[in-house]
Amino acid sequence: YDSAFQMNGCARIRSGNHFYYPKLLEDISFLENEYKSKITLASFKKGEIIFHEGDKCQAVGLVKTGTVNISSFTYNGNEIVYNTIYPNGCFGNNLIFSSEPLYRGNVIAKTNCKILLISKNNLIFLMQNSNEFLLKYLELQSDFGKELNLLLSEIWYIPKTSRNSADKVRQYCPLYLLS
Repeated sequence: YDSAFQMNGCARIRSGNHFYYPKLLEDISFLENEYKSKITLASFKKGEIIFHEGDKCQAVGLVKTGTVNISSFTYNGNEIVYNTIYPNGCFGNNLIFSSEPLYRGNVIAKTNCKILLISKNNLIFLMQNSNEFLLKYLELQSDFGKELNLLLSEIWYIPKTSRNSADKVRQYCPLYLLS
């Protein structure tokens, strides 16, 4: 790959100008079939705020249909989109077990969407009772650290003659600091 980085649980691996988005689960239907009582299906209309910046993260969200933006607004009302989560992608997974599980941006329905919400207690239950889910979740979390380190090395270790470090930092760091 030319580079790789992850934001809000949806790794983006860049090859040239193309992005590939690995997913927590390629097929999330087994969650709905085998563990229906452990998940909540919620529907949101385009533009609806799912979680506000500063809200406590109490569930991991898996996008079933539609797309979701993670964004903040500037003092003059301009929206800054940090990440877009596509079907089978997730959000909240980097916050749910954090000592400060507060959303660093708004979670907004970019399109009409359906989200599977899994509470912290039910997430623990799924990890204890589904090896497939546990392994994919741990892989996702491990890849986050690895890809973040790769991105940071790209930002900081490029020779000064070939970069404008301030621009690189502004371009990439907020994606992680605010996710």
